[in-house]
Amino acid sequence: MSNALLLRLFTSEFFNSWIAVSYLFRYSDNVGIQHYLCNELKGFPISEIEFFLPQLIHLLITKPSESVALECFLIEMCENSTHIALMSLWYLQAYLADLSTNPASPSFNLCKRLLNRSQAIVFSEDSDEDDDEEEDAGPSRYTEKVREHALPALVGMGAMLLGIGQPLMTKPAGRIAIAQGRRNRNLSITSSSNTTALTRRNTTEDATSSPSAANGKDQLKAPLPSSTHSSYISTSQPDLPLPHHSKKKFNPFTSSPSLEDLHRGKAFSVGRYIKNAHHKLNRKMMMNEVRKSKSSSNSLSVFDPALTALGQSSVPTNTAPLSPALSQCSADMDIVVTLDEQDSSDQEHQKQQQKEEQRKQKRKSRQSLLRSNYFRSEMQFVLALVDIATRLVMVPKEARMSALHAELTLLNHNLPAEICLPLWCPATAEKPHHHRVVRISPSDAVVLNSAERAPYLLMIEVLDDEMNFENDDYNSALYRAARRKHANRKSIMSTSSSTTTTSSVSMVTENEDDKRSIAPVKVTVLNTNDSSRRNSRSADDYAERMRTAAVMLAQLQPPNTAAPYKQNTEQIRQRIIKEMIALEEQRMQKMKTEGVSSGVGGGGGEGAGGDMLEDEQRIAWVVNKEDPSAAVLSEDWETKKARLRQASPYGHLPNWRLMSVIVKQGADLRQEQFAIQLIREMQRIWEDTGVDVWVKYFRVLVTSDSSGLIETLKNTISIHSIKKDAYTRGWNEQGAVFTLYDYFEKLWGPPDSDDFIKAQDAFMRSLAGYSIACYVLQIKDRHNGNLLIDEAGHLIHIDFGFMLSNSPGSVGFEMAPFKLPQEYIDILGGVHGEKFAEYKALMKAAFLAVRKHSENILLLTEMMSKDSKLPCFQNGDLTVPQLRDRFQLQLTEPQAEEFVDKLIMSSCCNVFTRLYDTFQYYSQGIL
Repeated sequence: MSNALLLRLFTSEFFNSWIAVSYLFRYSDNVGIQHYLCNELKGFPISEIEFFLPQLIHLLITKPSESVALECFLIEMCENSTHIALMSLWYLQAYLADLSTNPASPSFNLCKRLLNRSQAIVFSEDSDEDDDEEEDAGPSRYTEKVREHALPALVGMGAMLLGIGQPLMTKPAGRIAIAQGRRNRNLSITSSSNTTALTRRNTTEDATSSPSAANGKDQLKAPLPSSTHSSYISTSQPDLPLPHHSKKKFNPFTSSPSLEDLHRGKAFSVGRYIKNAHHKLNRKMMMNEVRKSKSSSNSLSVFDPALTALGQSSVPTNTAPLSPALSQCSADMDIVVTLDEQDSSDQEHQKQQQKEEQRKQKRKSRQSLLRSNYFRSEMQFVLALVDIATRLVMVPKEARMSALHAELTLLNHNLPAEICLPLWCPATAEKPHHHRVVRISPSDAVVLNSAERAPYLLMIEVLDDEMNFENDDYNSALYRAARRKHANRKSIMSTSSSTTTTSSVSMVTENEDDKRSIAPVKVTVLNTNDSSRRNSRSADDYAERMRTAAVMLAQLQPPNTAAPYKQNTEQIRQRIIKEMIALEEQRMQKMKTEGVSSGVGGGGGEGAGGDMLEDEQRIAWVVNKEDPSAAVLSEDWETKKARLRQASPYGHLPNWRLMSVIVKQGADLRQEQFAIQLIREMQRIWEDTGVDVWVKYFRVLVTSDSSGLIETLKNTISIHSIKKDAYTRGWNEQGAVFTLYDYFEKLWGPPDSDDFIKAQDAFMRSLAGYSIACYVLQIKDRHNGNLLIDEAGHLIHIDFGFMLSNSPGSVGFEMAPFKLPQEYIDILGGVHGEKFAEYKALMKAAFLAVRKHSENILLLTEMMSKDSKLPCFQNGDLTVPQLRDRFQLQLTEPQAEEFVDKLIMSSCCNVFTRLYDTFQYYSQGIL
């Protein structure tokens, strides 16, 4: 297509983000088109950019080219959106792990450089703000200088000449010339001679050196996160080269919070973070002054004196700033930055100008610090969740629930904090109000059934629109509220060490008592007969003991234990686990005998105590040791939310909200995210075309190549759990098989009732949608453990580890286009029933609609297929043609409808479907 025709298309009313991304992919080697389309993409909503983010990053990493347009676009998006910055950082980390076996490749170099630039944006407080070379480099202080490059120079000179006759053309052409002019230093897609090794450097908050700025002309500066134990990627000092065939997983940014910080409640402390950043900046300034032979008295600190006072304060500041509403009930609060008050109003004009300049610097510094602290807290929080799943694998299955409750109680001690969950947080650059994670309910978490790993379900309480580090007035008000709160705390602590249950001050005192009792942690067995503790197993006592156990278990993990002491350590570890199990059983027994007044309910000791309201159903699922995950998922979401809201110290606030996620470790969730993305696009196509089929979209947050968070599907239960529960309760007739049709009758009444008809209709529409999705995407491993039923009767598919071209164990049992067993047909009234006929009609309409817009599905798949490490692309270049063939684009619409009829008949009671279900029953016990 000629440039003129392309320009007509790009300026037409039909131009959208799909066309922009499509032509970015098609013309990845055309510098001009790349720059034009990336500039156009900036005008689309952030939500659309987030949708395409996996494809854009994959395209950039796997197809290095002469153009730097896409790289500059992604960097700018990271600067504009904190969520995109975080997700890009996690994606790039996963790609770097994939490419670590070939560090000499252009893709590795590009990924490493982009990772460092993203890291510089995230941890911006560590950059050399006094570096004159960076200040004038461009819109971003991390931008490279323009170097010698012939072609961009010619374009730039041409733009200058063009400006004589067409002044408006100078600016866009000049931007391209300048951006490409930096490429000579930034990118080399043919030579690997300058490749630097991946390094991992651990630093502590008491370190005496900072990342070297030496050799600045040949490297991109990569600031460090200011965390207790952190590591980063260096582009200049290859101290620890990564082996070409290293199998060890790594995290190039930061590690999870230290045990000391967790049990002291300082893991996400903004006060300590500011103190460290202030110390680093002063050290850098001193080094620069020595190097430049300048007097330190001539330099201006960009830090507010209030920040310095905060960093040096002895008042514990273990949480992030809270809103005025939250300040009435919060536990520990951190003091945030504020503007320095003017000394007097009668200063000379020159001094006023200097003060105004200092004010601007302080405001900019404050915003930068708050953003950096947000990023640091966010990453450490996610890593802490993932590390819990890692440690749970080492704990015996019977003790995992107790260990999980202990770990989360310890983590909960560090909340509220400046943390949100990106995919679930609606904040944008235009509306920068983030939600804030304020509490986790420890005893409402549950370890899910898994053969090799220990994923767990988590209940997270957040306050919407609680966090904003861009607005001055907002943060200043928070600062004043925080100062008043900490003054009250000091006066209370000086007069009483007891706790009450009626005010926010009592919560602060309670947390301080917890800190004092937990601080002297030693590797000894739990003393359950300590006379200094209360005899009753109250919520506070339980939380304290379990928190101590979590710290002790973490200290006894194999990497922390010297070889000569491993045997003794294992004995101590087993003894602690037995004590944890005993403590949990005592707590459950006390709940059964004394009821909710025992004060050991689901509050987890974090301010709830005896106020928890729990009924016998709640006790039943907690005590259920055989399948706790099925029990917790069976509780109605609204009931659960009301119960937790009443128990939470933040539940009375109007912006309180409950979220639920599943934390997974040891699994690459990029394929899961990719499958959900394709199903989401099918859902959008059906909505736009008016086809009334139903599929469920849920969020998947990739945090590394082996971990992530998955949104919990509310009010759902797997078909396996339905049947298992039915056999346990004896719902089936003697010797008869319990089917899904029996469950529909049991839950929604006889087939002619209104409730049954509504559930039947919901099931039919969801079955049609997922049938098309399973056929087109070749989704396999469709056993009853991966199929859910919700409260309305919808069928929902989960776990997309096998799709497109791979199958479980390469067995190939699932030969049917999609799963349509007899029990599904029975729910629809049989093959001659009206609902089955409606199902067939919906199938045809859904297939024709998605077939008409197949280019969207093909584009997303083709962009992800090149050099992909995802298992679904194991057929390589054949994957996309095979996907295209399944759309049957060569057929007319009547022929396509006949083809759908054949798919349905081929899937009805397919013998391979029954064979695979039988295989899963005998191999995994799945009903």
